Amino acid sequence: MAIYGPPFPNYRDGPLQRGRLTLDRLSRDQEHIAALHKRMRFLGVDIVTKAEGEINEMHIGLGGTMNALFLKNLAQKTHRGLEGRVVAGKSGGGRSYG
Repeated sequence: MAIYGPPFPNYRDGPLQRGRLTLDRLSRDQEHIAALHKRMRFLGVDIVTKAEGEINEMHIGLGGTMNALFLKNLAQKTHRGLEGRVVAGKSGGGRSYG
């Protein structure tokens, strides 16, 4: 059986919804994607993506690491961009509180 749908419904209750997903859409957190993979393996469900095919432990380890690095770099770039706006005298975000 292969999974093509949202990450955490109760898969024992009925048929799965089919859809297109990628590994980074399931989770960008190494802990969460590892737990999902472990749970699906226990239930006998394969995770299959269009880009990577059937997901195995190597995809989980390397993909999780790359996704975590992406999020870290994105946060740094966002903070740097906001700091530049504040230095230029512009708003660093939405409505201020108060």
